[in-house]
Order: sequence, then C-alpha cells, then structure tokens
Amino acid sequence: MKNKDVIKIVGARENNLKNISLEIPKNKLVVFTGLSGSGKSTLAFDTLYAEGQRRYMESLSSYARQFLDRIGKPDVDKIEGLTPAIAIDQKTTSKNPRSTVGTITEIYDYLRLLYARVGVQHCHKCSKVVSQMSASDIITEVAKLPQGAKLVLLAPLVREKKGSFHDVLESLSHKGYVRAMIDGVMVRLDEEIELSKTKKHTIKVVIDRVVVKEENKERIAADVEKALKESYGELEIEILNNEELGLKNSNIHYSEHNACFDCKISFDPLEPLSFSFNSPKGACGECDGLGLRYALDHDKIIDRDLCIEKGAVKIVYGFNKGYYFTFLKGFCTANDIDITVPYSELPEYKQKAILHGGIDEVSFLWKNHEVKRVWPGIIKIAYDMFKDEKELADYMSEKVCSVCKGHRLKRESLAVKVAGKGIADILDMPISKSYEWFRDEDNFTNFSKQNTQIGAPILNEIRERLYFLFDVGLGYITLGRDARTISGGEAQRIRIASQIGSGLTGVLYVLDEPSIGLHERDTLKLIRTLRSLQ
Repeated sequence: MKNKDVIKIVGARENNLKNISLEIPKNKLVVFTGLSGSGKSTLAFDTLYAEGQRRYMESLSSYARQFLDRIGKPDVDKIEGLTPAIAIDQKTTSKNPRSTVGTITEIYDYLRLLYARVGVQHCHKCSKVVSQMSASDIITEVAKLPQGAKLVLLAPLVREKKGSFHDVLESLSHKGYVRAMIDGVMVRLDEEIELSKTKKHTIKVVIDRVVVKEENKERIAADVEKALKESYGELEIEILNNEELGLKNSNIHYSEHNACFDCKISFDPLEPLSFSFNSPKGACGECDGLGLRYALDHDKIIDRDLCIEKGAVKIVYGFNKGYYFTFLKGFCTANDIDITVPYSELPEYKQKAILHGGIDEVSFLWKNHEVKRVWPGIIKIAYDMFKDEKELADYMSEKVCSVCKGHRLKRESLAVKVAGKGIADILDMPISKSYEWFRDEDNFTNFSKQNTQIGAPILNEIRERLYFLFDVGLGYITLGRDARTISGGEAQRIRIASQIGSGLTGVLYVLDEPSIGLHERDTLKLIRTLRSLQ
C-alpha cells in the first residue's frame, strides 16, 4: 500500500494503549472493535483526533491560537499521513433552552429566509391577508383617536442599526426639525449629539406635537403626510395621556406598506429577524422566545382528593398558616363553598374563586377580632408568602406558553404563510412528512414568477438538508423539538447529516458508536450515509 494512502501510527501509549503501531487506510470505512476498556476511544479520539486538531491549530497564526484551548501532544512516537480531523461524538447535545433541532441543523435559518422573502402576511386576529394602507386611510384612523389626546407624531428613520448617523441628524436640522427620539430619549437637534458607531440605534424625528381637536384636523392630516414622506411610508404616534383617556396602548404604529383594514392594525415589513426567537423583533413577548413559562402548578398547591377542612389547599394548611387558613374558611362560608367535600367535587366556578379570588369583602374572626378583607386568591397568596424563589420553586413547573403555544414567535410572525402553511406547521411536522411536503413541487405552483426565482435556491437547500436527516434515520423527530431532549445517538446522527451537507472532502471523521439506539432498518440507512461520507 502506498504511503500516501494510509495513516501510519507508531508507538501509541496514550492511557491504556500498550505501544500500539498500525496503518489505517484512507478513504475507507474503518471500524475499531473490542472489549470495553481495550482502548478503542483512546486510539480514535485521544490519539488520532487529538493530534489532527493539534496540527491544525499549529498551522494558525499566534493571534488566532490565543482564542483556542491548547491541546497537548498525545503520547505517540509518530503519526504520518494525518488529514484534518472532525470528531462526531455523543457528548455534543446542546443544553441551551433556545436551541432546537431546526437551529442546530441550520434548516431553521433557511426557513426564516424563505418566510421573510416569499411569505404572505395574514392578520393574526382575523386571519385575512394583510394589504397596504394608503395615506388617507391612516389620516382617517388618526382622526378617530379620542378628543383631547396629546400626540407626538414621529417618523422612524433608523431602526436598530449601527452607526454614528451624523449625516442623518445634520439633514434633519437643515430641514428645520427641532427634536428627535433617539434610543427612546427625546433630544434637541441643535445640541451636540454623539452616537457610538459600534452600537445599534433607533432614530425617529418628531414631526409635530399636537392635541386631537376639531380645529387641528387639517394640521394633523398635513403632519401625517409629512411623516409618511419623511420615513418612506411609516408613522408612529406616542399618546402622552393614554391612561387618562383609558387607552391601553401609548404607542401606535401605522404603515403604508402592510395593514389589516378590518382590525385596524399595521404590520412591519418582513425580514429574517421577524422569525428569530432570539431577537426582540420575532420572539414572543410573553415567554421571551423560550416557548415555556415557569408558573405556579395548581396540582402542587392543591390536593384535589382532600376537602378544604382537611388540607386540600396545601400552602395554607399546617404549622404557622393559621391566618390564611382562617381567612379561606371565612371566604368559603361567605360564598357557600362546602369545606367538607373533596376539592375535586366542588363546582368549577367555586374552584376558580378559591384560586383567583373574589370581589366582595368577607368577615372572619382572627384573635378575637373581626377582620374584613377581600379574598385575593391562593395564587396571589402563594406569590406573597414565598418571597424567596427557592421556596416558590417547589410549587412551580414549566408550562407551555399560552400566547405562542410553545412556538416561541410573535403571533404576527406565526400568521405568515408560505404555500398555505405557517412556520409553526412546518416545525411541528415529523421530518419525514416535512421532507415529502417540500419535495412536492405542486405545493409551490401558486408562487409568482419573482417568488419562484427567489424561493428556488432556498427550497433546494431545505430539501437537501431534510433528506440527509431523513437518511440517517431521524424521520420521526420534528424541527421544533427542544435540543435538550435529544439523546446522544440522535445528536450524533444530526451532526453526521450536517457534515454530509457541508460537502468537505479529504477529512478524517471520528465517530463514537454512531449506530447506538438505532432500529435495525435504520442502521442500514446510516451505513449508506457513512458510505457517502467515505
């Protein structure tokens, strides 16, 4: 065998290897077998892979090496013909709660791009397709605001971008504008403004400050048109006295680009970050993009088999809980709640009253004094009683977010559809089904000519990567699955699929029992995949 076609190991003594010398052929599928403790992993990982990594790092500049962990030279006399090495072991499962199968395989990046570029926006409230709003529509909507509302009309110019923006601020000053909102702070444009060019900034110019009155109608209309012209079709309104007027939102956003006329909502233009649960632009506001919320578990604070008198409400029963227990009994007496029947047999509305509280004061005796209080509910009492998070943790558990239903994204992003499917529908499909759906060209026949051109390369990448995952026997998992729930064998096969997709050649792949946990039919698929790597 020619020397260039083999990796030659001479005198390997790492860990329990006893002066091992051997030749390993290149471009072959080579298997190390033996008893546990015989040195298989030591030879593969601690000798071959470690030396391959060390030599690669030695080839880098001294500046690059300072950011990498130093790898010691394995105890071996000589290794010849070694190629760059990639280790695919079973210890690489992500512990990050933000990682999913889609993100670690990078398929999710292509999905974000697909939905941002060819997705059709739908209203998350009424499910109708979002259409454009004209300047006259926006003026009509602003005119409907309550009389006496104090408005600040803003034209957004820069949104979350890095730079010092001297030219933008100078241009605004020359146009006669006096104030601007920069990163949420109102500033005067005639003052010295220094912005860090390495940080992201948001700049909105103040068009006018005006009160909604009949005599200001024409002025407001002119201001709206001016703002839309300045910001190329966008307008933001800050209502300074919204609480006084009984309005929930103090900030309203209008856009000439996209709006739902029925629900009177404007939508921001789509971009890949609109579908990123690691960005404020896309993440669900309720769970911050985690898909889960840490909340009180009713089953941990209520024993449904007991009656209230015998301790059904666990956190107010027992030593040093007399006040709350007496309060609860007083509430039950006032609301005709039987404290001698099991909690599970109480009507649902009475159970809810115990949990969430009442609206009327109840009287009860406490230390020979009559006390009158409004029952706040067990959930509120639990948060008040357990100020310390460690104490409260015993009564809490992870629950799926009620707003995004565990899909991590804003409702506006989840309502965007490609070929009739939202991004959540794709993430919930098993990989075998999502691969079939993407492979079926008939699903994308309704694309416009422009969308077909834009979507073709993205769809090809998605199909290819889904096929590799399907091919290594992972057709049963979903792209939305939390990476923390993946087994070592599954994580290893995901990495194998990713390496096939990378298309690197001349590489030494070191795998740690890749067929572990696989069904026999999937083992054949895996061997075929490894052959394609070879």
